Amino acid sequence: MPISRVNFQNVAIPPATDSGGGGGGNAGAWTSLTPSDLQTDAQSYQTFTLSASPQSGYENRISIANNAVGVFNNFPRNDVGVVYFDTGFSLDDLDNGDGNNAVFQISIEIYNMTSGSTYQTDIGYPLGVCLFSSLSPPPFSSAPKGGFYGHGFLHTKSGSTLIANDAFVRRMRDQTTAGLRGTIYAYAAGIDLKHLVHTVTVAQGIDGSDNKTICLTQGDFMAYADKTSIPLEYPQTVIGQQQDSTSGFSNDSADTVLLGVMFNMFIDTVNGGANPSPTKTWDFNLKWRKLNTEA
Repeated sequence: MPISRVNFQNVAIPPATDSGGGGGGNAGAWTSLTPSDLQTDAQSYQTFTLSASPQSGYENRISIANNAVGVFNNFPRNDVGVVYFDTGFSLDDLDNGDGNNAVFQISIEIYNMTSGSTYQTDIGYPLGVCLFSSLSPPPFSSAPKGGFYGHGFLHTKSGSTLIANDAFVRRMRDQTTAGLRGTIYAYAAGIDLKHLVHTVTVAQGIDGSDNKTICLTQGDFMAYADKTSIPLEYPQTVIGQQQDSTSGFSNDSADTVLLGVMFNMFIDTVNGGANPSPTKTWDFNLKWRKLNTEA
């Protein structure tokens, strides 16, 4: 089914019923990911460590520290810490005819991203996060074969605190940096940022030599907030979308669909940040699902 038909209005995530693995898991079932399911790549970060979260209801914790000031409020693809999951889904899982596409989602839920939290108040070390898909594992110094990243958030100073801004959605294979687009979450009282969700369409294609290929053709990104007085979750008005036709492809059956999250921490020396930075922690849940495939 085309990605435009996917229902984004309800991302309430039921308990996992499938452990994932090759071929993409059970269609429609969310699967919780723990540190044992995930791989990491620090890329240029001084410290980037994944462990179990001590927070009740959360599975994962990233500890991150930076030893370079770098470019402020930007997502350089090659200069972020990466946590990712291998779905095991390859071109061998795509049948010819009606079974030649699949749709995957990955969702991150961040602990305590709310008004007055350190995400808003720690102006010396603003944080950023975005979800991604890829046909190649990190490090991303060599261009991945396909996939998307961005939307997430990057922080900028607003008065005496921070505000979370949206990042543009980019193609993994040829767009190395995702800059700011506009506000995604303003830390309003009584409203928490709950989920970021990335949806990617996977399709069968052919290359110039008539070999079967796997293509990541379209990426959609949504953010969801929770009005705590109700409580109900609802999508933010900023939506990220990007397409890659059949250019982001692989004809190698060893290449699989990877889903993950990029973490960024900046050092703002103008506002009290020091180089090297202290170690900061994020607690989060990461979940994935396969929405449809006939393969």
